[in-house]
Amino acid sequence: ADCAKQKTYVARVRPPLAESSMVCDVPLGWDGRRAAAATDGDQGKAARTAFRALGPPLPEDGTQLVECLPLQGRRHQIRAHLSLLGSPIANDALYGGDAFFEEGATLEAFLDDEEGSLREACASAERDWCASCAWTKRVLAGLEKRPPVAGGIWLHSRRYQVPTFGLDVG
Repeated sequence: ADCAKQKTYVARVRPPLAESSMVCDVPLGWDGRRAAAATDGDQGKAARTAFRALGPPLPEDGTQLVECLPLQGRRHQIRAHLSLLGSPIANDALYGGDAFFEEGATLEAFLDDEEGSLREACASAERDWCASCAWTKRVLAGLEKRPPVAGGIWLHSRRYQVPTFGLDVG
């Protein structure tokens, strides 16, 4: 049975993408620690990722939010391709990010919701029977404390689709 799936991610890069939309299709090899462009003698695997800037660079730090659509699911594919394009994930030291001091920092969940975009997105997907939906609604309304979240690199899942099963989570 065909089980095609599409995953969409958001990354925070610096410097910004050279163009608003870019594709990287450099085959990738693995050196035991990180993905790298496969050279002629390598047994690299096909890898293609489409990138789209979600807006201009942020004035605070020059980072840019970028939508990432990998066509394959190679280990570190997005990280390697962004680095190869010259726009690594800003806090990903392994692939050339220069804000590595912020990698792993503790963040406050839902802090980026000042415009209400997360509240709006959650409201459209809310289920009356879902305890997590109810908790999220209370946090976004300021009725409960925002929880701390252990940080990592600035790469996050945005959407997961499996059309065969009618699954579209985003």
